[in-house]
Amino acid sequence: MTSTRTAVIALLERYFELSAARAAEVLQQLRSHHPEAWIYPATVEAIYQGRYRWVSIAQILALWQRRGQINCHFSADYERLLLGEVPEQPDRITVETRLPAIAMTLPWVPEQPGEAFVPAQDQSGLTERLYKTLVKAGSDRTD
Repeated sequence: MTSTRTAVIALLERYFELSAARAAEVLQQLRSHHPEAWIYPATVEAIYQGRYRWVSIAQILALWQRRGQINCHFSADYERLLLGEVPEQPDRITVETRLPAIAMTLPWVPEQPGEAFVPAQDQSGLTERLYKTLVKAGSDRTD
């Protein structure tokens, strides 16, 4: 589970804002109570559901244990996005290859015409950068 362990710790650091030492402690605690093979999919599932507290992983694992099976809702493409393996984009827009999944959730749509863009609160500022990239790409079009 070395590479899976590394992936879980990386996801815990990135999406759950835990230090490497704390992430390792959380992983050890989860491993002591739940099947080891379920921890990585539960971590991805928590991120997919927008639940960014490590307790959410434990709750998902407890639910899966009661049911006796894993119940993932995310796709393999979503998992690749989390790990930074984004395929080449066929259009002219260049997107950062290490997009956090949070930027791919809900697009911002103005409620009133002319409403100013107010990006959703995220720690990376990626939502705002993605929006600016899309606006620039749209203004470059010569339709």
